[in-house]
Amino acid sequence: MTLAVLRPAFWPTDSHKPVNVANGELPPALLFQATGDAASPYEGAVAVHRLLARSSLVVEEGGGNHGITLSGNACLDKHLAAYLSDGTVPRGHDAADAVCEALPDPKPAATKGASASSKGSALHGLLGFRG
Repeated sequence: MTLAVLRPAFWPTDSHKPVNVANGELPPALLFQATGDAASPYEGAVAVHRLLARSSLVVEEGGGNHGITLSGNACLDKHLAAYLSDGTVPRGHDAADAVCEALPDPKPAATKGASASSKGSALHGLLGFRG
């Protein structure tokens, strides 16, 4: 697979020769994907993983966020730390090389609503509320 580099009309230099990203001489690439990411569907990550010969895919099962690393999930972060420290990547046999469970959704600390007198008071002051 080759990624073409297209030059925008306003760009001051010519485009470079496309990089062959499937080249076996490139270092391994580490991909992270949440199964419920609406911005980048899971199927797209699996397709990219298959196209990049030496890539590894780490999946957050049940996760719905786009940026999933360094967000408190120790399982994901251990794979990132190993990759950054010495280039180690997980190697599995399925679509994903490693699967981490998503963290539970946060629970609100309190459900106390604002008092009637304070609702919108800051905005009222800015707008000169006359009520």
